[in-house]
Amino acid sequence: MGRPWASLPYQALEGSLQCLAVAVIIGLLVLVLAILMAYQRYVAKKRPVQHLCSYCGRLVTAVSDCHHAPVKEEFLHGVCQECKNDCRLVCSTCKRPV
Repeated sequence: MGRPWASLPYQALEGSLQCLAVAVIIGLLVLVLAILMAYQRYVAKKRPVQHLCSYCGRLVTAVSDCHHAPVKEEFLHGVCQECKNDCRLVCSTCKRPV
């Protein structure tokens, strides 16, 4: 008849290799995601963001509404670099809200 238990160690080894391969692929995907998040947070954030002004139609950098100084942009508002207070973003050319 044969011995059905003779091939058991090879099947267990094959299953563990498949599990290891899946774990390596998932680990690589997590590593790529972490690298992309770090790039977005530390490198892409340094570039000046330009907005399309709805009044003058130009692509401009935003300035603060209080001192017309450069701003550190946050979500839907900014922090004035001169007075360090929250401010609204305005067009650097026509001084209207962006």
